[in-house]
Amino acid sequence: KAFMVWMKFVKKAKFANAASNLTKGLYQLDPVLSSSLTAAQNLSFELVHDPEKKLKLHALKLAKVYKLEEFVDAQQQQAEVAKARLEELHSKLFDSAKVVCNDALAELQKYLDSTGLGEDKQDEDLIIPSPVKAQPYEYTVRSQKRNEHLKLRKFIKVLELMTRDTLAKIVVDSAQDVCAFLEKPRQVADVNAI
Repeated sequence: KAFMVWMKFVKKAKFANAASNLTKGLYQLDPVLSSSLTAAQNLSFELVHDPEKKLKLHALKLAKVYKLEEFVDAQQQQAEVAKARLEELHSKLFDSAKVVCNDALAELQKYLDSTGLGEDKQDEDLIIPSPVKAQPYEYTVRSQKRNEHLKLRKFIKVLELMTRDTLAKIVVDSAQDVCAFLEKPRQVADVNAI
């Protein structure tokens, strides 16, 4: 009976350890990182799939035959609009990532301070500064900070990959629209009317 109780306890401990290790790497379960990831997904969705806010890299109307000057002007205006929207996306993602990184590091520091592993405050009232002593858990603190920095670096890489995927979808969709526009049959009367 004692062996069965021990085995049950070990099994529970293994499952708890596995669950904590799995959730540690998932950004969706981290309350600090999940908000930024969700915001980035929403911004990407708007640029690619939302019919009202979808970003096009061209300004083509299907039922219109363009003169060269009109075509160039329309494309230049659309290029400015696309550039402004992409700069807005960049600034929002950059600000969001910056805030999330600062919040995550602040949470880590709060955790370290609550466990007594945080950095000691210097006593400003001392006339002669005390010699610096090595902290007994300095390696553990540095390891936790290094792990947090690696996690944030991976998180930023995920945001970068999401942005690249969004840009690729925008380019492919715009190229398909241009190909469909060029394959449409033109009326000779429309061309002669120009």
